[in-house]
Amino acid sequence: MSGIMMPMPTPSLKNSFPAPPPSQQEVDEFVTAAGKGDMVVVTAFLDKHITSINQKGPLDHTAMTKAAAEGQKEMVELLLKKGAQIDARDNYNWTPLIYAAQRGRTPIVALLLEKGAQIGATAQQGWTALMWAARFGYTGTVRILLEKGAEIGAVNTSGMTALKLAMAYKHGETAELIEQWPELQRQRQEQERKNKERELAEIKARELNAERLEKLKNQRPPKPPLKKKRDGTTQGKRLCESGGGLYSPE
Repeated sequence: MSGIMMPMPTPSLKNSFPAPPPSQQEVDEFVTAAGKGDMVVVTAFLDKHITSINQKGPLDHTAMTKAAAEGQKEMVELLLKKGAQIDARDNYNWTPLIYAAQRGRTPIVALLLEKGAQIGATAQQGWTALMWAARFGYTGTVRILLEKGAEIGAVNTSGMTALKLAMAYKHGETAELIEQWPELQRQRQEQERKNKERELAEIKARELNAERLEKLKNQRPPKPPLKKKRDGTTQGKRLCESGGGLYSPE
């Protein structure tokens, strides 16, 4: 038995070589699935071709731009988690943020800005996300872009600002918000300043009250002890026994 050589186990060849790059048809199907929110197809593609996450599919969309344009928030979250470029651009220089703003996908806009998307990115002819949202009257989208610091006075190659676009396409509510935004910001900052001053004054008042109470405590003379007679009774007890008041034992 000692002379018999046991066969050595052969290493598994599974996953020894990287998968070949995906075909364009596979990429197209992946990008289309991202726009539909199809987690099964997208996850299967990424498990096999994670390095192709930013490849372009139909109409030069990446999975990120397509998911953002179609309002697929969970898909956008997944793609970002897997390493998709947050500011990926198509052949027209559109980013996921610009697509989301142009279609009024406010939750997607908020998510992308939270994750660090470039708020001032420009597409063809200098259009920003704010301009597109104003052009179509998406007031909620405009508001969140303004809150996050979008440049209100940016001008595209046609000389149009977000305000001019909202007015030109008769989006009165949107135009009013943009026009009043600087004053609204000033009022907000003034209110925040007042709130801060009030908070500091309340803290100071509490500190002063605490100091006064501490001083009063230290200044209050201690109560003198009740005198006792030789028989051990106190003055209070003697008064009670003589009918001069209530008595409670010490």
